[in-house]
Amino acid sequence: MVTDEKIINAALIRYRLGNMLVWLGVLVWAPFIVLRIMGEQPSMSVYLPLHLLGVIGGSRLRAFARKELGILPPKKTRLQFLGHSLIWTGILVWVPYYYLKVTSNQPVEAHVQDK
Repeated sequence: MVTDEKIINAALIRYRLGNMLVWLGVLVWAPFIVLRIMGEQPSMSVYLPLHLLGVIGGSRLRAFARKELGILPPKKTRLQFLGHSLIWTGILVWVPYYYLKVTSNQPVEAHVQDK
């Protein structure tokens, strides 16, 4: 029989698992950074999907658990707004790059024009 205690325990486990996934998603970059410092050229296409899977999946899992527990989401601060803006800007920059890289068999180069 499902009791309120079991539902709360399951939601707490989901919340903790979400936290763990977020941290694992962030820490995925540690080996990438170490390899870059050692002079290697690791492929970002391995690390980026793992990062996104952990961070986005973990945050969604935490939000779902918060809703189950009846906890209101924390108030957004200006710093969080700035962080979300930077994330969306990064996505808007990188998505076209990866789309061109996957669909065309030619190397994709970004050119910056000097004024």
